[in-house]
Amino acid sequence: MAYQRGDIIEVPFLIPHNNKTENHPAVNISNQTVHDNEQIYICIMITHSDINDGFSFSLNPDMFTNPGHAPNGKAKSHLIAYVPERHIIKNTNSNRSRMKPLFVDKLVQFITITVLMED
Repeated sequence: MAYQRGDIIEVPFLIPHNNKTENHPAVNISNQTVHDNEQIYICIMITHSDINDGFSFSLNPDMFTNPGHAPNGKAKSHLIAYVPERHIIKNTNSNRSRMKPLFVDKLVQFITITVLMED
């Protein structure tokens, strides 16, 4: 597995409101077992948008192992992609930092509450 849980990678996301694919940074929330069984990463899109909705998980540099290269913005808990490794955009921005395990767990908990549980 080239990327670990919490790694920030860049991947193409289908953006629902404009039906276009755009490259965005993302947090890999999947573990080794997911990758071993399916050869994918489960990723949550990061946006720099100022939109504050019920799906936005605010990010700050203290949540990352390399605060100087931490992404700004918010993780969008409802914009989830299953990404094979060949779709990860390999450039200087890819894998620039890693979210600390405590905050990956908090993000997954936020996703569970906002996206997966009944209203």
